[in-house]
Amino acid sequence: MSFEELLANESLKRHHTSREEVADLFAAADRDMADADAKGLSTDRRFILLYEAALSLTMVALVSTGYRTVSAGHHITALRTLPLTLGQQLTTLSDYLDKCRRLRHEALYERVGVALQSDADELAQVVAQLRERVLAWLAENHPHLLPES
Repeated sequence: MSFEELLANESLKRHHTSREEVADLFAAADRDMADADAKGLSTDRRFILLYEAALSLTMVALVSTGYRTVSAGHHITALRTLPLTLGQQLTTLSDYLDKCRRLRHEALYERVGVALQSDADELAQVVAQLRERVLAWLAENHPHLLPES
């Protein structure tokens, strides 16, 4: 799916972001990543927090490209834009995060004990790598939006 198709079906709208918005999204991702390391947290809750961090990082790329999700299903829309924003090589990552989206939904709304420790550990690694990738992409493509250190 292209940005034009997502605009046409009203899943996205054009958006002008700011350094502050990008910094807030990074701060939300960093907070969720840190919270996911809290002692005594259930595996489901850890997984949910890590997924939320991944979603915030995905939103950094999306808003920096000039778009924002607007409709129901905004999680899946945001995840589907990863290959459009960061490159087609992220299609596999987008698919993986969509599987995580479904697992998060199940853990949050349907039953407990859904996420395994290995699921959460893998997602933690993926999120850390995604954060570095988004930062590098931002520095290369939109350096004026980089959060101040």
